[in-house]
Amino acid sequence: MSTVCPSCDRKFPDGEPVCPDDGARTLTVRDTDPMLGTVLDGRFRIERKLGEGGMGAVYVGVQTSIGREVAIKVMRPESGGDEEAIKRFGREAQVVARLTHGNIVQLYDFGRTPDGLLYLAMEFVRGRSLTDLLAHGPLDGARAAAILGQVCDALGQAHDQGIVHRDLKPDNILLVS
Repeated sequence: MSTVCPSCDRKFPDGEPVCPDDGARTLTVRDTDPMLGTVLDGRFRIERKLGEGGMGAVYVGVQTSIGREVAIKVMRPESGGDEEAIKRFGREAQVVARLTHGNIVQLYDFGRTPDGLLYLAMEFVRGRSLTDLLAHGPLDGARAAAILGQVCDALGQAHDQGIVHRDLKPDNILLVS
């Protein structure tokens, strides 16, 4: 079970009575994703879904051995037989592992379950997306410049290593303050 804001469609852990963004009372919904509650590779318990992208879905989970909250990107099962997709997913893991910037999530693990499901376990960042922030109106110049400066600094480190981010968008920029 999870809760969702009927006003902004933002999802929260079960039991969040009010949306912190707009104050609307949240609704409890039944989660039907078969990944929820499973333990990936005997190490990462899937707690809730954060979103979906072209290659797969991203979940919040717990690294069971140490109780650390993580973000887990799982490649779509139907892509598991596509060798090119598998190679791309592996390259993504190698690229993220090389980046060590304070504004870029850390990669903790990359693996393949016995049944062939590929996953990345990464640092989970609590915050809201730039998309969520922009939904409440335009940013003042100083705030926009501060956010853009941090994004450019992080991209600069990636570019210095020959890495090009191919999915840069407001949904993928998380703000923690």
